[in-house]
Amino acid sequence: MRNIKNEMDKALCMLGVRALREEQKLPLQAALAGKNIIVRLPTGKGKSLIGQVPAIVDNKGYTLVISPMLALQSDQMAKMLGKGVTAYLLNSAQSTQERNAVLAAMKEGPGNTLLYLGPEQLVKEDIQCVLSQGGCRRVIVDEAHLILGATEHFRPEFHEIANVLRKLPVRPQVIALTATVTEKGIRALKRELELPDAEVFKGAIRRTNLKLSIHRVSGDSHQDLVGQAVLRQLEKIGEGKTIIYCPTPKRAEDIYRLIKSRGYPAACLHGKTKHSVRKEEQHRFAQGKCRIMVSTSAFGLGVDIPDVRLVIHAGLPLTVDAYFQEIGRAGRDGRTAKCCLIYHDGDFGRNKAILKRDRPSKYVSKQDKLLHEIVSGEACVWKLGEKYFGDKVGKRCHNCPSCRRKHCC
Repeated sequence: MRNIKNEMDKALCMLGVRALREEQKLPLQAALAGKNIIVRLPTGKGKSLIGQVPAIVDNKGYTLVISPMLALQSDQMAKMLGKGVTAYLLNSAQSTQERNAVLAAMKEGPGNTLLYLGPEQLVKEDIQCVLSQGGCRRVIVDEAHLILGATEHFRPEFHEIANVLRKLPVRPQVIALTATVTEKGIRALKRELELPDAEVFKGAIRRTNLKLSIHRVSGDSHQDLVGQAVLRQLEKIGEGKTIIYCPTPKRAEDIYRLIKSRGYPAACLHGKTKHSVRKEEQHRFAQGKCRIMVSTSAFGLGVDIPDVRLVIHAGLPLTVDAYFQEIGRAGRDGRTAKCCLIYHDGDFGRNKAILKRDRPSKYVSKQDKLLHEIVSGEACVWKLGEKYFGDKVGKRCHNCPSCRRKHCC
């Protein structure tokens, strides 16, 4: 008779985990029991482990991990291999020979194994042929909130996940993981993934180790002013790493050139960066060979870099979800970190124009209203976030502009 407790302890040992966090215990217990679950835990709280442990202890079949970014897939697979866990990868950068070798291995239905791929790979005929032969025991949907942002023109394959799973000989367990999703979003995920009875586990969105600041720039040459504001923030940094999020690839390139001209060791990533360059630059940043990463939202999802001491938004984030997702990259080691939002009033118009392309007007108006509330400094940013994500609203944080001002009065 199998001893799940002993197997779980062995898996945790392989992963280098000495003890579970309190917020990991219940979802992991449900995952090991084979239940469909949706887990929302803040960045840095160990969501990935909740899917990895069941995969490692299951010797009857493999686990599919649907992961959104090529660099993230490679990073996750490398970490599993480094810990002695069998893992494979399927992506568009592989040669035909490499791809066929992975598909051949998966046809055997290996146990204790993870296969990483993006939604675009999931819908391909060859992988669906392999899946139809059985052996897939569970599916982990990493960064599951991205399903809700997929449209007819942007990564529509996210909406095909349920269709693919429905065709399998045996419906696999589904573990959906995310750091930022609202109550309404959770209901939408249940519909999208056809998980009406999924158990939901939520950790508190508030991060007490993050100190937030917000700076408004004004004037016709606001892009130059944003750049100067970024430089002022960089002058204050000490140890650790910095991520600078930009709303567009052009802004990212402009900021990158500016800070490089001032002698800062930096890298730059965005949606137009080649995969090989992206992988190399991400590795340099993770290893500390450059301490500043300038990027669009293309960088950061699932990236486990504990010592980010500063996150700068060089422009207003597109949504409230994006803001909380991206500041969550700071202080993953639990130490104090700073998050600075620099914006211009014109950013609101840009955001609305982008969102109107694919989102209903009610959603666009809500995001505009909430982002105005965040930058106004009138209310506690964390309390606004808690209300938005459906958390219990706590006391003032003393770590955002509104709370610091009212605390001093």
